Amino acid sequence: MILIDGSNLLLGRVASFAARKALEGEQVTIINCNKIYLSGSPTKSIERYKGKFTLGTILHGPYMSKSPGAMMRRSVRGMLPWNRVRGRDAFRRVKCYSDVPEALKGKPAITIENASINKLPISRYITLVEVCSRIGTKRDKK
Repeated sequence: MILIDGSNLLLGRVASFAARKALEGEQVTIINCNKIYLSGSPTKSIERYKGKFTLGTILHGPYMSKSPGAMMRRSVRGMLPWNRVRGRDAFRRVKCYSDVPEALKGKPAITIENASINKLPISRYITLVEVCSRIGTKRDKK
């Protein structure tokens, strides 16, 4: 099992790493999804996610979650061959949590050096929990 600490990491790079490991057959757990960053303009990031919630209807979807853990898991799904059996099996091996659950406290977590926010040459980014709060989540802000 691979336990990834998402603190101060970039969303796309963590998602691609997790997708690759899940396709290789590993169990992947991502914790601290509240502290994962999206690079780029904050207003454009928020508008892009708001646009996803205006698609479809209430009865027919698409249904998108507004919690940071579920948004992270959805990003991993986008990097998997979802319409094939091996992609769906790999997606079942991915778990994402907004915080650290009680069962995983005290276990060693890895951080991905290439996905660090410190390697970003620009200073335009926003955390996943800020995006969720601005698009209208009903969960507590942390």
